[in-house]
Amino acid sequence: MDPARIQQVLWNVLRNAIKFSRPKSRIRITTSDVVGAEDGQPRFRIEITDSGIGVAPDMLEKIFLPFEQAGRSRRRTDGMGLGLAIARTIVTSHDGTIGARSNGVDQGATFTIDLPATEAPAPTPVAPAAPRRMSRARRILLVEDDPATLRVLSELLRRDGHDVTTAGCVADAVVAGRRQHFDLLITDLGLPDGTGHEVMAELRKDMDLPGIALTGYGMDSDVAETTAAGFCAHLTKPVEMQTLRRLLFALS
Repeated sequence: MDPARIQQVLWNVLRNAIKFSRPKSRIRITTSDVVGAEDGQPRFRIEITDSGIGVAPDMLEKIFLPFEQAGRSRRRTDGMGLGLAIARTIVTSHDGTIGARSNGVDQGATFTIDLPATEAPAPTPVAPAAPRRMSRARRILLVEDDPATLRVLSELLRRDGHDVTTAGCVADAVVAGRRQHFDLLITDLGLPDGTGHEVMAELRKDMDLPGIALTGYGMDSDVAETTAAGFCAHLTKPVEMQTLRRLLFALS
């Protein structure tokens, strides 16, 4: 079981629930031990229920296909519709299942994740945390189309002393990059009007700009593609701030 990948699944499903819920509505997360219907083996179940716009019956399976994010809604939302597809791929690779149910449009939705139950690892002594080493302050262009992720990540970087300019799409990022000089580009690869690779290509025409790619994919071929595009690092979502801090320190 890969904890980082399971965390990515939960992040993707939660972000989906938030995206399609109305302001001030509630999202409920429950866990339980169940027995697998097919193999009779113990399973750990996670259910995430929202009270949002629901899913039409004919879309319950399609929403797990790439680029089908609009299927949950009568309106188009930002994003490329890869989150649930990635979640299913990861869950399936862990011998688990993920599915959705809904009473229809405007009736909310419940996503159920079943994973093989495992024994808890023996506790290990925890060494005292080493003092956090801070990287030098940088002028960072942060590009991310998910507003919540953009807000949280930019705030954390600013708390660390960095000067952060944000953008939510390729066009805005290129405009910002041509208006001022940046020390570093941190960009999501999947953007509404293009890709992070296009942002890097445009900005590197005028400056030697190092970049960190953020993406839901972490295969060797994905890393090779970002390296070829000029990025110096490839981080898989959800990004752990401590990992990003270590990378920024290493790049100092």
